[in-house]
Amino acid sequence: MSSIDQLINTRCGLWLSLGLLCASMPLMALESDRQEPLEVSANSTDGTLGDGVTTLRGNVDIRQGTLR
Repeated sequence: MSSIDQLINTRCGLWLSLGLLCASMPLMALESDRQEPLEVSANSTDGTLGDGVTTLRGNVDIRQGTLR
């Protein structure tokens, strides 16, 4: 196998590992997180209570239990 083939195989393996790691991130949530309150902060918000749509802008931070 040439060095170029080895490099391609190594890079493919690294990208696959990274993709699997990212895909497993939601699995790290605790079951109790669903029961925790949702905490939201942002520099500005825009929305109405009637339609259920809110736009958050600038330094948006959303937390629920151990999730951030």
